[in-house]
Amino acid sequence: MTTPMISAQGIEKHYGKVRVLEDVWLDVMPGEVCCLLGPSGAGKSTLLRCVNHLDKIDGGRMMVDGEVLGYNQRGDKLHEMKAKAVRVQRAQIGMVFQGFNLFSHMTALQNVNFPQIAVHGKDRPQATKKSLELLERVGLAGKGDKYPRQLSGGEQQRVAIARALAIDPKLILFDEPTSALDPELVGEVLQVIRGVANEGMTLLIVTHEIGFARDVADKIVFMDGGRIVEEGPPSQIISNPREARTRAFLERVH
Repeated sequence: MTTPMISAQGIEKHYGKVRVLEDVWLDVMPGEVCCLLGPSGAGKSTLLRCVNHLDKIDGGRMMVDGEVLGYNQRGDKLHEMKAKAVRVQRAQIGMVFQGFNLFSHMTALQNVNFPQIAVHGKDRPQATKKSLELLERVGLAGKGDKYPRQLSGGEQQRVAIARALAIDPKLILFDEPTSALDPELVGEVLQVIRGVANEGMTLLIVTHEIGFARDVADKIVFMDGGRIVEEGPPSQIISNPREARTRAFLERVH
């Protein structure tokens, strides 16, 4: 059987007495596009951040491509890895944040170069060649010398996508990639993500863009209250949800 690219197994996450994730089980297969939908506070972004150990889990285990992420397993117990070992695992996972997270003192080209040189040890000419190709791929040919402040929000997010692709990741996590954008800029970013999805990359996307999720996802997961309420193909979850909570959410956002 094919090993899931992401396997969340009974994930628990809490802040003090507040349970943010409760017994979350989810498999995302290689090449699958999975969209997480749900109201604010449902735990979607927290689950996403647990995939690459930006948020540490309090129970269960998170596996990426068959390996436990962030922990060494000895017998039945998990022992947290040292930060350096976690960084090695995380270097195979691209992430695109809601707020772009570009280095403001670096040009677009330098931002895309950075993970190739700092994390993967490429020389600058080799990294630059790839970065220019990626900037062209996301529609930003000729803008490599621009600083983030000289770019629109949509252009900044496309630089962030190019940076995520630059490390040749096993998967890419998108945390509400369009929520910080003006409405007229949303389409250009979604179009780039569609292109990445069409190339067979494994994607886990937190989004409020229901139409986009319907068009691009292989699987949609609806979350509420830190739990997965239901999951399935877009034709089921969006067009014919089984759960009343899912129906109520979709009626409200539509």
